[in-house]
Amino acid sequence: MEEIKKSLYESYKWLYEEAIANMKKCLTLAKERRELGRMGWAADWLESANVQYKLAKGYKRSMKFYAS
Repeated sequence: MEEIKKSLYESYKWLYEEAIANMKKCLTLAKERRELGRMGWAADWLESANVQYKLAKGYKRSMKFYAS
C-alpha cells in the first residue's frame, strides 16, 4: 500500500511541476502579447495561466494527501 501511495505522490508531484511550468509559460506569452498591443490574445493567455494555476493547486492538494 505504501508503494502505491508513494507512486501516486510522485505522479502528482510531476503533474504539479508541469502545471507550474505551463503557468509561467502562459504568463510570459501574455506579457509578450500585451507588449505587442494584442490585448485579446493576452487575455486568452492569462485565462490559460489561470487554468494551469487551478490545476497546480489541485495537484498540490493531492500530493499532501498521499504524502501522509
